[in-house]
Amino acid sequence: MDFSEFASDDAAMQFAIEEAQRTLPTFFEHYASPRPGQQHFLLKVKFEHDGAIEHIWIADIDPSVSPLEGTIANEPSIGGLQYLDRVTFQPDQITDWMIIENGSMVGGFTSQVAISRMSDAQRREYLASLPYRVPGYE
Repeated sequence: MDFSEFASDDAAMQFAIEEAQRTLPTFFEHYASPRPGQQHFLLKVKFEHDGAIEHIWIADIDPSVSPLEGTIANEPSIGGLQYLDRVTFQPDQITDWMIIENGSMVGGFTSQVAISRMSDAQRREYLASLPYRVPGYE
């Protein structure tokens, strides 16, 4: 299920991105000092290549450098990027964040919007494929 692309005038996705950006300090606080049970810290970052835009999950983040650095954690569709590439990005490119805490997703604002839009069958299949739980869909 690919929901790395969406219309620029998608109000629900724009609200999700704004919420992710508003709460980004929470992500970095936990990243710097994880609580017990917190693992798999990911940022979703907006990349552009030849006019195409894609929002890609980034792992192994280094917040101590500018620009920020991380490793692409999913297979990109746009050109110029590949799974496991090390990339740099600016904070204003961040469109979401996710922490897996005690086996459940925390954050994932854009993912929550996308999941809510799936048919029941698509949602069941997608959620069954995840190695973590999504609150509200247990």
